[in-house]
Amino acid sequence: MLYRSVKINCRKNIFCMITVLCIVMVLCLCLVTEVWSNSDNGEGCSVLSILFLADFRQFCLDNNISAQSVIRAGVSDWLVMFSPVICTLSFVRNACESTSLRRFEYIRNGKLAGEISVFISGMLCGGVVMLSGYGLFLCFATIVFPSSSEFSREVSNMLMHGQTMTAFYFSRLVGSFFMGAFSIIPAYIISLFSRNKFLIVCLPFMICHLYTSVLNKIAGVSSKAIRPYIRAFLPDGIFSSFENNLVWLSIVVSFILVVFAGIVGIISVKRRNDCCE
Repeated sequence: MLYRSVKINCRKNIFCMITVLCIVMVLCLCLVTEVWSNSDNGEGCSVLSILFLADFRQFCLDNNISAQSVIRAGVSDWLVMFSPVICTLSFVRNACESTSLRRFEYIRNGKLAGEISVFISGMLCGGVVMLSGYGLFLCFATIVFPSSSEFSREVSNMLMHGQTMTAFYFSRLVGSFFMGAFSIIPAYIISLFSRNKFLIVCLPFMICHLYTSVLNKIAGVSSKAIRPYIRAFLPDGIFSSFENNLVWLSIVVSFILVVFAGIVGIISVKRRNDCCE
């Protein structure tokens, strides 16, 4: 019964025009990120602006701009900031649907199964949105920009942060899915107490921005040895965890977040006498 509910909710969340628009927004945010800046005047170049240069490939080779460094830069501050909004739009549409449909679903499947299916399908949808948008950008950058293998061994190791090519692409794809999936959690918790779409979308955005700013401040004044552990708690910390061999810490943090959201959801459902409307 739970599997059937998750399957139905995933169809409603993923196979809709809003999801396609969200994927396009993720791709656009990656394309406008800055990948190079002039040390003399501070002028920067985005991914798109580099493509309009007369000989952009030679420009990339002269300035150590590889496909892998562009892919890494794609997870910009703007993408991290807006991921709680972009990845939750489809989920919000489903979570705030008409009360008659929700009542029918919860009566048929049970309140607990219905609420768990909303949570799981929301996380899957958020992960698919981020994975698809960032995956398209990854493919684009790999095709258009020179690979790190075209540079010297020293420069290549610096650009790859010591990772192999397979490990790099694997970490980027898995990390993007996790980043999108866990962007849903604040919106899900708020949706348990309110059906206001504006509140469910905007409040997680403000919370995430404040949370990220505070952690970055703490990391900035911390020692070099402790800094990787602090950055692992950031919304995009899964990427740095792969590079610093701290994947175990990201898994523990992810598990705690899922358990916390699940407990809040179960308690909320158990305490209500209606059909969670």
